[in-house]
Amino acid sequence: MSGGSRGNPLDAIVDKEKILARTTVTAAVMIWMVDKKVFEIVIDLGFERAKIPVRVKIEFEVKKGNLVPSSLTTSMLYNKGLLERRYPDLDQASLQRSVERKVESEIQRYLQEHGFIEEAR
Repeated sequence: MSGGSRGNPLDAIVDKEKILARTTVTAAVMIWMVDKKVFEIVIDLGFERAKIPVRVKIEFEVKKGNLVPSSLTTSMLYNKGLLERRYPDLDQASLQRSVERKVESEIQRYLQEHGFIEEAR
């Protein structure tokens, strides 16, 4: 055998396990929710009611079962080109705002229905 006394390498592992057993570990649990929905938005154009399918991606953080408001991000996709061709005389910016308002309303309802936010009073 060699002349040095290094000790048993398993002793170091046992010492680490003792230290870890006495150490309190506090972990912050963060849950990130991502959901994709298709909302059918109905826009009253005055002369016609247009049904517009809108694909929406909703992402947000949940802490203690509640939505962290600053974490909410959304993206939406719908066929703007078709609407522009079908309704060329409409103000497209106004139509865009109408779609966005309707989608925001649907997102709020979705979050309420799933218990992430409380209903507005």
